[in-house]
Amino acid sequence: MNRVVVHIVTRALQAGAQVHVSHLLNDLSDQFDFALICGDEGFLTDHARALGIRTVVEPTITRSIRPHRDAIALVRLIGILRKLQPSLIHCHTAKAGLLGRIAGRILKIPVVYTPHGWAFSQRRSEEHTSEHQSPCNLVCR
Repeated sequence: MNRVVVHIVTRALQAGAQVHVSHLLNDLSDQFDFALICGDEGFLTDHARALGIRTVVEPTITRSIRPHRDAIALVRLIGILRKLQPSLIHCHTAKAGLLGRIAGRILKIPVVYTPHGWAFSQRRSEEHTSEHQSPCNLVCR
């Protein structure tokens, strides 16, 4: 197969985005050559390896915002992507989405970003959130 799709995820724990990626790997591996780049080891990296999917753990890809470390992560991510030569980058989680989109633009590789949560709205109290401020309404406008 020559259609390489690289999934980038910050953490490998068994949670929403990671379970979603595991389903994509299971259900579409006969149509695409997948690779996974993840910031740590865990459920998702174990699952990907069990499916025979190329898996790269890059520990500089972390959830926390650390500009110096994030710059290092971006440089390393670009190097990994150059070796994998994907046709498409599919990013999951906020930090992976940011780094993956920048790397994709630099390398001229198309990028898809799938948000899996609405952290900006989950912290608001119900009394301050109106129907017009819901995540669906913000996206659908």
